Amino acid sequence: MPYVSNTIPLPRNLDRRVKITDEDKERMRYLHKSNMPIREIARQFEGVCSRRTIQLVIFPERLAQARKDFIERSKDGRYRPSKEKWNAIMREHRAYKHKLHLENKI
Repeated sequence: MPYVSNTIPLPRNLDRRVKITDEDKERMRYLHKSNMPIREIARQFEGVCSRRTIQLVIFPERLAQARKDFIERSKDGRYRPSKEKWNAIMREHRAYKHKLHLENKI
């Protein structure tokens, strides 16, 4: 039986998987276009995301290649946690969505 929380869409501002907002991405692109080095941009976003994440935002072709590489490497199952860990992660995520739903935030 499917969980009701699986069908509840999360708004982007409440999704805890999102590291950086769309405004942050635009700011990164703007700073890079104004000739600021990626290291300097990374210092401004320290603790939020890595330099690699900033590179993937600024250069979409690198993101496309990284996604292809990820698909190829994930075929052997190296990025999947154990079944017990995955079940715990999903249980916590469903509880979070259910709590938001009960509080009428979504």
